[in-house]
Amino acid sequence: MSNDQLILDLDFVITHPKVQIKNLEWFYNNCLMAYHHVPVFKIVNHMNLSNPSLLRDWSSQNVAIRNAMQELEISQTSVMTIALRKEDLLYKNGFYITPYHSPTNSSSLYILKNRQHIDITCEGIQKLTLAGIQEESAGNFILYLKTSEASK
Repeated sequence: MSNDQLILDLDFVITHPKVQIKNLEWFYNNCLMAYHHVPVFKIVNHMNLSNPSLLRDWSSQNVAIRNAMQELEISQTSVMTIALRKEDLLYKNGFYITPYHSPTNSSSLYILKNRQHIDITCEGIQKLTLAGIQEESAGNFILYLKTSEASK
């Protein structure tokens, strides 16, 4: 298989509206079994240009992809911004509580939270920080927020 065909097949996978990490793993594992040489750097470079957030999610679960990103000096962290409306927040026991839907898988969301790479914006409330996450179901979460002054 030529590298061009491999990239076309990769594009088919990553442009699917419901693509998940397991789809990328399936594609990658099939390439490893079928071909003597899999151009990992070319795959990583292409994904970095076309879908960098999916690449970062994948690298959190696949060591080979993470190593390729490190060798290519591609940042593995990103800052996620969550914009909220004050009307959607419930204040209880010192926390602002709100439902949140994200296509990001829960492990990626927890990694970003632990690395403090999630910025919360909300009109009318000064700097909010993410104090906790509770997963309700796939893609649906409850966010627990505190004002920056309260979390110090």
